[in-house]
Amino acid sequence: MDLSLFNGMVDEKTMGETQRIARVGSWEADLLSESIIWSDLVKEIHEVSLDYQPSFSSPMDFYTHEYQELVMQAMQRTISDGSLFDIEAIIETAKGNKCWIRVSGRAELRDGQCIRIYGAIQDIHDRKLAELGLLESRNRFESLVQTVDGIVWEADVNTLEFSFVSDQSSRILGYPPEEWIKIKNFWQNHIHPDDLEHAIGYCHRQTREGRNHIFDYRMISADGNIVWIKDIVSVIKTDGVPTLLRGVMVDVTETKRFEILEHLERTVLELNSTKEHSLKKMLSQYLLGIEQIYPHMKCSIVGIVDGKLSNLSSPSLPEAYIRALEGLQIGPNAGSCGTAAYLKEKVIVSDIARDSRWTMYSHLALPHNLRSCWSHPILDSDGSVTATFAIYYDHIKTPDEDELKVIDRAVAILKIILENKKNCEIIISSRSRQKREELKLQEIAYLQSHVVRAPLARLMGVIDLIKNYSHTDIEKNELLDHLLLSAKELDEVIRDISEKTE
Repeated sequence: MDLSLFNGMVDEKTMGETQRIARVGSWEADLLSESIIWSDLVKEIHEVSLDYQPSFSSPMDFYTHEYQELVMQAMQRTISDGSLFDIEAIIETAKGNKCWIRVSGRAELRDGQCIRIYGAIQDIHDRKLAELGLLESRNRFESLVQTVDGIVWEADVNTLEFSFVSDQSSRILGYPPEEWIKIKNFWQNHIHPDDLEHAIGYCHRQTREGRNHIFDYRMISADGNIVWIKDIVSVIKTDGVPTLLRGVMVDVTETKRFEILEHLERTVLELNSTKEHSLKKMLSQYLLGIEQIYPHMKCSIVGIVDGKLSNLSSPSLPEAYIRALEGLQIGPNAGSCGTAAYLKEKVIVSDIARDSRWTMYSHLALPHNLRSCWSHPILDSDGSVTATFAIYYDHIKTPDEDELKVIDRAVAILKIILENKKNCEIIISSRSRQKREELKLQEIAYLQSHVVRAPLARLMGVIDLIKNYSHTDIEKNELLDHLLLSAKELDEVIRDISEKTE
């Protein structure tokens, strides 16, 4: 602060009072005589006595170590080029107290040579502490905001354009805060198309009515994945009119996925309890439901018949690939499914092109851009492998914790479905056998009640004629022939009945 600017404008008394109120004192360094002059207020700031006379070098000793070099360099520049300096620094007073000051100065040149430096020293300790306190509070607030497990944001109530977005946006969605703020309609452009109209419409309606609101929707992350967001929004009003929106976007993807998965499981199990839906239809509906939760995932269920693979349902895999797998023998290095079925354990192949278990089969998968495959065997109640559940991706990938949970849940559900199908087949087979037995018994009963009676009645009639009536020899021979014929016919009927009971 250059006090010479005040010369001629105010009287000396007013100047002194003004300086004392502002806690500003003057100083001067005469380079020719190497003398230092401090005003009384400067001495007061340094907490020295009013008769204190600083030496030419002593002022620098008051500055704390971290500021001595800064002040020295500023003064040397002023001496060399006459430039003005104005810096803030900390001094340690004669009484050992730390004090923030603002020191400014300029040079007086004569014939291009600096002969004097003069300026002002202001006590800014209280103001500086207030500034630092405010800065610390702001930093603490920003630190708190950045540690919230969600995206803290602020946006214009009309345009929905962002004025602040916390750093969590990079972690949760892969977009840095700068993109949210700079790109127009950033939020709208990254909402899932199926949720766009509902999300924007709901937000606008609630905002117009001045109501805080919470709503769920999907966003597309930078890597193309779906992230479920729970947006907790506060409407900020000025004079009763909404002007700003502030909120927190929380990633609820895991919770949402398992809510949807539970609903899907209930639906499929209900279908499984009826006869109207085929096994393939149920399996396809279940797999497609999982693929909607994980859009980049392709699911497959392969049955194991006589140690060979047999496709049950693979709704999103290429037909050519499905045909190529049909009938392949399971074994210790038979891709993911064949190996999982052989070992009766989960097989995770993150890179089909490089995994030894796919050496003989990678040429079947890679042309269809199938790069990774994880397979889990499905065991029946006897511990035999009935099928495998497989997940494919079009890129090299290792399952995360959520995906492993999905695999385990899917295997449990598929075991129920396949077990139920097996039991139904046993029951149907048993009923069919029972039905055949019933028909056989009915046929035997018919033979006994109708077919047997005819030759038996003839036998009885012939015997009655022979026994109770007199006959010529010729008549007796004819009756005996009838008797023999009826006996042979009865024998054939009995033999037929015996065959049917076997």
